[in-house]
Amino acid sequence: MATTEIRNKYHVAINTVGYMLRGAPNKPAYTRSVVPSQVNRLAISDLAYSDFAGTGLFYLAQTDWSAGIKTESVWRDDAKFYYSTNIDAYSKQGAIQADLDLVLENTFTEDLYCGITATVSGNQDSFVGTYKASDNHVKIYRLQSPWTDIAGTTFSTNQSVVSCLIGHKNKLYAGTAGGGNTVVESYNGTTWTDHTAAIDTAMGWGVSILAGRSSCELGGVLYIAVDNYLNNASGIVSTADNGTTWVKEVSLGNSSPIVSMCGFLGKLYYLVYYSYTLELRCFDPATHTDISVNIFKNASANNAGMSNRYLEVMGGKLIITIPYLSIYEFDGTDLNRIFLRDDTKVAIGTEAYPSLIYGGMKRGERMYWNNLVYDGENFYNYKKVLGDSTSNLIFPIFTGITDNFYYQETLNSKKLYKDTSTYKPTLASNFLIFNEMSPIVSIDKLLYSVTAIFEKMVSGDQIKIEYSINNRATWVTVGILSLASEGSTNVKREFVIPNSVLFNKIWWKVSMANSGGASSPVLLDLIMAYRPMPSYKNQWQMRLNMSDGIKLLNRQNDSREGHDMHSQLWNEKLLKRQVKFQDVDYIECTVKTAMTKTQTSAKVTAIKKLPIQGRLRAVSGSVAEEMYYTSAKNNIIMGITRGVRGTTARDYPSGQVLDNGYNVYVSDITSTMNFTDEEKTESIAQVLLIEA
Repeated sequence: MATTEIRNKYHVAINTVGYMLRGAPNKPAYTRSVVPSQVNRLAISDLAYSDFAGTGLFYLAQTDWSAGIKTESVWRDDAKFYYSTNIDAYSKQGAIQADLDLVLENTFTEDLYCGITATVSGNQDSFVGTYKASDNHVKIYRLQSPWTDIAGTTFSTNQSVVSCLIGHKNKLYAGTAGGGNTVVESYNGTTWTDHTAAIDTAMGWGVSILAGRSSCELGGVLYIAVDNYLNNASGIVSTADNGTTWVKEVSLGNSSPIVSMCGFLGKLYYLVYYSYTLELRCFDPATHTDISVNIFKNASANNAGMSNRYLEVMGGKLIITIPYLSIYEFDGTDLNRIFLRDDTKVAIGTEAYPSLIYGGMKRGERMYWNNLVYDGENFYNYKKVLGDSTSNLIFPIFTGITDNFYYQETLNSKKLYKDTSTYKPTLASNFLIFNEMSPIVSIDKLLYSVTAIFEKMVSGDQIKIEYSINNRATWVTVGILSLASEGSTNVKREFVIPNSVLFNKIWWKVSMANSGGASSPVLLDLIMAYRPMPSYKNQWQMRLNMSDGIKLLNRQNDSREGHDMHSQLWNEKLLKRQVKFQDVDYIECTVKTAMTKTQTSAKVTAIKKLPIQGRLRAVSGSVAEEMYYTSAKNNIIMGITRGVRGTTARDYPSGQVLDNGYNVYVSDITSTMNFTDEEKTESIAQVLLIEA
């Protein structure tokens, strides 16, 4: 291997034209540096590429989780996180803690379907309805320590499921779905009364009702949605005198089931399901008018109804759950979508995404679905079932006497859970995934430290901090905070990262628990410090000798005159032409045998002047591939990293030239003339080259 013929005579070459460097006191002949950013400012929000200039550390902080979860993964200074499991990010402003645990309330013989807390015969009790039991009768259980079946064989064997339960005027009303006979009945605390025949008469269809799928109380009047799905009959019936008299309110003239009803602004809103479509309709009892409000396409619903969990009023708005897909808000005039299923999180699994199949329920000033909470402004994730199965889901089915939820799981519908006053105690079960902290992912970043700010630790508290630089495939533990490590007074801890962690994208994960479950640690802030490591372009500032008769490296005199060298270089500047630059360390060689795009070593011609470690490039068809290598000896280049600096690895034949040149532009040129006489002119050009 050797330098080119030009580089044997000149210090550098621009577009195959050689030049000699010329220094002077306080004026270096040659300077190589990176192209600087034109903007250098303190970043206080999401960063642009031009922000990564200057020296020192950059900081990204997530100090407030009050805006809940988000769909996009990238970091924004917007108080949101990507997803969480068993973490409460909504109870304390700007803080996160473990969520309250669940306890198994009861395992029933039958699959549960719906529930209610209602006053019956002066006593407030909780009730659940089931699918068919072993005796082919649906069951209704009342919580009397233990849960006691109060239905027995009251409902006929034709009915398959208790679709809805509602308390009304000191009675419990139950609607069922199936084949007919005893469809709607009421319970006064002692006996059951069958209202099916009276409802059949009121509807006047000439066919019996087969299902009572949903119910609602509005203005002291009880409304029940009934249908005969075999004979194009569906509608709403009401009673204002506690079941003595029934009145037809709506008849749709088709068999589409009404799966949810809710009173809102003095009117009755209900959802009709047909052909993967949900229609929101509004019935006004005052004018007895019924109109369509909106049609939701590509929607699905449970034909048996969900005991009114698809419609709920909160904060003066009607919350509408479209199963599988989305959630809407309606204020009586405007309809707005407030949540849409994120398929990226669906791919992650039940830890990340909420299921809307079973609708939502209101408790206090929040709405709850499976793994989803809405406070009227933002959405948050929620908690999981006992055992923390990654494939299991829980969803609230009714609110208890003390305003606690009762839940059902998807893998075993016979199990009923309830809230407890203790926190989930397993560290690995309670975690929050931050948004990907990666402003300008094209720039490499060196991780320096992470700082946690938290409330004072108590016995049993633990906060574990981890990061991932491979899109959450694996996690690296930074540290675990505890009472033993922090004492009872410390509220801040900085972890300096000991190894050289270079990343483009980084995720942070915080797990927390108290081993006793009596309390939970509280995290307030997480702050990452890093150093940008951009791959800047190169630039060269050189003083080039453009005098007549310059002495060259081979001891000969240049035959060119100074003004010719000036004109060539000025021409490159004026034409803005990309040219090849052979730097002071320029070298080239040829590949002896063909080189594949995955190959990490190459046999080449003699490597006498090739640096032991360095950079190479291969130019083929005007396309360049850049490479780094770690060793060069005995005519073999080894440890080659292919396709660096944004280039692509390619296959090359034997004889391919490898060099360490650059493509550049002449960015600036200044010519100065020291003196001239009749025989010789001495001139210097100050040239600025920038890498293309």
